Amino acid sequence: ALLLLPDATAVGDDAAPFAHAAWQTVAYPDAASAPVLALLVDGMTWYAGVARKQNAAASALLYKSTNGGTSWAATALAAVGGVRALAFDPSRHQTIYAGAGDYDTDAHSVAHAGGLWKSVDGGDSWSRISTPNPLLDGEAPRTIVVDPADGMRLWVFADKPGSTTETDGDIFESLDGGATWTTITPALASILALTYSPAEGLLAAATSGSNVNVYVKTPGDGS
Repeated sequence: ALLLLPDATAVGDDAAPFAHAAWQTVAYPDAASAPVLALLVDGMTWYAGVARKQNAAASALLYKSTNGGTSWAATALAAVGGVRALAFDPSRHQTIYAGAGDYDTDAHSVAHAGGLWKSVDGGDSWSRISTPNPLLDGEAPRTIVVDPADGMRLWVFADKPGSTTETDGDIFESLDGGATWTTITPALASILALTYSPAEGLLAAATSGSNVNVYVKTPGDGS
């Protein structure tokens, strides 16, 4: 199911016991009911990335709705496995990034990777921008982060196909809108998540283990 909460301030939805009675079911984008692993919402324009299990085929599994999820149409992106990650350029929502790949046993395990893709026209056309970095091109992005103050700076956390830990992925950085990439994976075991804090100007990577679990670095230094 794909659900919409039109007004989270409604009685029973913004205070205990959080009944959330106002949730509405909206049209599901994929007729085969494959799981939506990525969702972008920009007013009435929605994008839903769907992935299929152990799918090596190049499939059109990124869907777009221009009416708030009432109806959906597949975009022109045909990528191996499906779409696992989505991100807007916050400064220009016509620019969209999509990470491609399937899933194996769960959402963070990958059997086949499809690289990273970019659209500058709201999803009408796509180019594969991960090819300059063979490592990124062979992995499946889980997280895509774009600097809200500078749309040319972006970072990707990607999963390795066939991983047995689901935490040994790599982190990649681009300072030119995805034209070139640098691998900046830290020498840390078990990476779980990646984000960027524009207020502090720092990248943060979360890891498993005890004691210190989050590490930060200044972006753009290539290390």
